[in-house]
Amino acid sequence: MEDKLPNYEKYLLPKGEPKITVTQDEKMPNCYVVVIKREDSTVLETIKTELMKNDNVLFCGYHVYHPEDYEVTLRVMTNGVQTCKEVCQIAFQNIRDELQNLHQELIKAISMKKVELGQADTDRNNNNRYYFHYMQKLLVEKEEREKAKQKADQKCMLEEGKMLLFDTKPYTKFK
Repeated sequence: MEDKLPNYEKYLLPKGEPKITVTQDEKMPNCYVVVIKREDSTVLETIKTELMKNDNVLFCGYHVYHPEDYEVTLRVMTNGVQTCKEVCQIAFQNIRDELQNLHQELIKAISMKKVELGQADTDRNNNNRYYFHYMQKLLVEKEEREKAKQKADQKCMLEEGKMLLFDTKPYTKFK
């Protein structure tokens, strides 16, 4: 076990070494073998799932030779309408977009939590001034909805086992 790499070096690529190599499979038409260095099965499962959403992909699978071998093989077979490069570019762009959306939602959630805790204006390094005002607005709207709901609940009367509502307006869905 002396040749085992430290955890942080598992994902560092040596200078001049390509991260991805693509070769065409000689046995099957429209099939390509993509070798990705310094990655594990987590990334490959995400890529495989996104590739399989494309109707032009007939087969997609990956193989990890050994947990301590930091090289994985992805095999992609298309129907010929799109090339392997095209379907991979679409999949990578979709993954990138999804991660950006997740990042934005995470920043909003953290900012909202900071507003609730009263810490939002202190963290200026993360450009939270904008989010601080945005989150304040969201909290005010949330409080207004809760007050309107309480008023509506107070106006409800229980009469002969039936719930009657007086002077209530339908709630608008918060976006």
